[in-house]
Amino acid sequence: MLGMIGVSYVIDAAILLIYATAGTIPVTVGPAFGICGLGSVACFITLSEAGINDRFKDHYFVVQQSMVSLAIMLAFSTLAAASRHPVSLHPVRRVLLQRVAIDRRGRPRLPGPRWRSASRRCFC
Repeated sequence: MLGMIGVSYVIDAAILLIYATAGTIPVTVGPAFGICGLGSVACFITLSEAGINDRFKDHYFVVQQSMVSLAIMLAFSTLAAASRHPVSLHPVRRVLLQRVAIDRRGRPRLPGPRWRSASRRCFC
């Protein structure tokens, strides 16, 4: 699971580098985002390998990982918004979609139309 999260950060950093080569955001944003994301994944891998996660009811630290991920995305969306570029909405949309996915995971009986409506709002 942590490997997939790391791959996700690498893909997002690559997308941000594409935006940077187009001149819409500063070149440093993509690598900085990747470093912060992979650093958080490395911290959670260290906690997992040390056996600290076995002491808790949630062995995967879903809530903690979500909070760190949301903080990273909000920080970088604020950074992109400060540069006043249209790409600044991309991380915000991802944050909203991640929130919907976490909410869906916590309540598996969420009605289908409500799930589709929530995910549709993220990509408007």
